[in-house]
Amino acid sequence: MDNILSLRYKISYGAAGFGEATAYCLLSTFLMFYLTTIAEIPPAIAGTIIALGSVWDVVTCPFFGFISDNCTSRMGKRRPFVLIGCIPFTLLTMLLFTFIDAGLPVKVAYYMFMMLLFWTAYTCFYVPYMALGAELTDDYDERTSLRSYTSVFNSLGAIIGAVVPTIMVDYLCSGGFSVKISWQLTALLIGLISGLGIFFCFLGSKGRDKGIKKEEQVKFDFKHMIMEYIDVLKIKPLQFLLAASIICLTGITVSNSARMYFLTYNMGFSAKQISFTLFMASVIGLGMPPIINAFSKRFDRRTIYIVFIIFGSLGSFSFKFIGVTGYATLYVMITMYCIINMTYWQLMPTILYDVGEYDKFISGKDRVGAIMSIQSVSEAIAEALGVQVLGIILQIVGFDGTKAVQTDFVIGWIENSMMVVPVVFTIISCIFIWKYPITREVYEKIKQGIAEREVDEE
Repeated sequence: MDNILSLRYKISYGAAGFGEATAYCLLSTFLMFYLTTIAEIPPAIAGTIIALGSVWDVVTCPFFGFISDNCTSRMGKRRPFVLIGCIPFTLLTMLLFTFIDAGLPVKVAYYMFMMLLFWTAYTCFYVPYMALGAELTDDYDERTSLRSYTSVFNSLGAIIGAVVPTIMVDYLCSGGFSVKISWQLTALLIGLISGLGIFFCFLGSKGRDKGIKKEEQVKFDFKHMIMEYIDVLKIKPLQFLLAASIICLTGITVSNSARMYFLTYNMGFSAKQISFTLFMASVIGLGMPPIINAFSKRFDRRTIYIVFIIFGSLGSFSFKFIGVTGYATLYVMITMYCIINMTYWQLMPTILYDVGEYDKFISGKDRVGAIMSIQSVSEAIAEALGVQVLGIILQIVGFDGTKAVQTDFVIGWIENSMMVVPVVFTIISCIFIWKYPITREVYEKIKQGIAEREVDEE
């Protein structure tokens, strides 16, 4: 394998990151807000709907990871699933933001069903897509560079997914559309943009994703798949990463989901002010990938993760005492959040690729798809926990989505959900990363061992 990737592959791979982030930011930023204020579903139930949809990944991720590891298609192991998944992704994004004029039980049933369908389509492309990064190169620094490009595209997608909705909904409402139809049309646009980005990745990644030979294929068998995943879960470095991932992403999700509430009720921002703030957050995020990539050339990823996460966490927590009194302090707080968020999303996938090489060295099997699917399950669990934590907090403190102004007690807990609760999770995650054993030096020894074994087998 030629480990140095051309610009074509980095851009095409990043394009799917753009598409994924666009829809992901729409959901993570606005779905909880939409369900509680537009659909008028109680916060705890809304949190359960979102959480249940994410937990569905526990079923779908292992399936798509296993079959993509054993795909014999001439299009490759991963690319066929990227193509199949992106097609329903567009429609389901819109359907999640479609208002149902019915009683609460019918509403709950509808949004739960749409969540299950959405996450099935999402997992179909996302797990193979994440594993595709390991197929493109096995070079330590080149993998970080690939994720740097993806992180930049993620930030661009976040601008669309987090900024465009409030602008477009406000524009459509001023043009005579109801707020419900405005959200539906906005979600349709976001879905189309997301689908096109994912499709571009399918087209541009052709040539480096090879399907396995039919004699190497493991036919799908539920019992065998379960045993395979049990075996993968015994990988010690993976156990540390899963713990770190679940804990850190839970904190990130709490903060991300609380952001709209904070800007709306604590800051008292209008739709245009919220859009501008979310735009600035995405622009700030664009500056992080090159910085992380530069440090990755001098230090191993484990060290960078710990330093950046702790710095961003303590910086976020400090605003509980400093206070957010205007745009200046708000943007500094957002910068701290971006450090945490971008560090996690840029480094965690590449660290997991290293576990794939470790597993190949120990077991002789290529199970990157299985490893990335387990990671996706952990992300789904974390996102479910994060949204559920916020939903429970809002329910307990008495948040009322029908009121334009909340009590001081509610305002205080929205603030805690931005500055205190997430920090507890993100700092604890660093303990598990510290125990993760695969540094740059260890990784190079693993690669050397794999190469020597392949020579002996020839």
